[in-house]
Amino acid sequence: MERKNYLDNIRWMTVGLVMLYHVIYIFNSQGVLSNFGIQGIAKLDGFLYLVYPWFMALLFVVAGVSAKYALEKRTNKEFLKNRVRRLLVPSIFVMLFFGWICGSITNYYSDMFGGNGDKIPGVVKYLIYSLSGIGPMWFAQELFLASIVLVLVRKIDKQNRLEILCKNMKWWGFFILFLSFWVSSWVFNTPIIEVYRNGIYVNCFLMGYYVFSNDAVIDMLQSAKKYLTVAAFVCAIAYYGYIKIVIEPQATDNIFTSVNYTTMSVLKNGYTNLYAWIAILAIFSVAKDWFNFQNQFTTFMTKANFGYYALHYPCLAVVAFFSAEKMKLPIGACYVVNFFGMIVLTTIMYLVISRIPVLRTLILGIPAGRTKNANKGSDK
Repeated sequence: MERKNYLDNIRWMTVGLVMLYHVIYIFNSQGVLSNFGIQGIAKLDGFLYLVYPWFMALLFVVAGVSAKYALEKRTNKEFLKNRVRRLLVPSIFVMLFFGWICGSITNYYSDMFGGNGDKIPGVVKYLIYSLSGIGPMWFAQELFLASIVLVLVRKIDKQNRLEILCKNMKWWGFFILFLSFWVSSWVFNTPIIEVYRNGIYVNCFLMGYYVFSNDAVIDMLQSAKKYLTVAAFVCAIAYYGYIKIVIEPQATDNIFTSVNYTTMSVLKNGYTNLYAWIAILAIFSVAKDWFNFQNQFTTFMTKANFGYYALHYPCLAVVAFFSAEKMKLPIGACYVVNFFGMIVLTTIMYLVISRIPVLRTLILGIPAGRTKNANKGSDK
């Protein structure tokens, strides 16, 4: 099947959004734990409010669509083997190679060992730092889990009844899918480490595979792009107001000045999920008109998007530590330095690692013998 440029572009653009998110997140004033004990410019955190409900869900939907195309060329066994190499292995080795950076910075500000760090063997401290510094690589682990669930569903549904049902979906089906989206936000969430929202992310992946991979569904959404785009902007404004007026005054236990927008009480909220759902529908409704193009830059970003995702956070942590802690720059300048420094350092890291056979296999999931042409694109 011919590769869809708009799908590739949505993927790398969303990764870019994740990178920008992290630049603001590390100095957030909302009580959301990060590796840094530094409070930033609170007004910038409005951006965090607006993208957090939907941008990772969108990545899982896009990954589900890509899985549909990947399984047209592979068996279930080949697909899972590919997922191990491209997702599970990098999630482990990125953590082992770079996780200690974020973990050690966390320890610098919070003293993870309660003053007993000198009594702990270096190897043990390294492992603790690495595990605590996994950063955004939880996405690869969650995506691997979703891939396993997809294969199980395919084995159960051998006659493809679910796929046939989704191909014939009408407009009212989007309401049913929203209810599924909302309900899934309540289930299979891990305690304490709440970033593993297994229910909603696996559900988004499955919806990508069964629903958003259908051209008929995309055409249906495209026909309503004006309404969905306006609805998404209205929902965004209303959601920001909802957080500031309704939720934020209830955040009496916040250690900073505002609301922790990542708590389950916020993420399970019906309006949060409605906003996220409308945003995803709106993006796919304009996909063919706004994102269906290709040039030299988009070709590079399509190839490199997983590398940027995997490497950007430790690079950002290093730049942020030196800008804020060592150079003592004003906080406003730190944001600028962190953003551009992250991009430059991540690009250098990616270009170097992608040229070293063993490292590009362990960190980027690229086979050692793969040629440049074969490396075009990503089905993550």
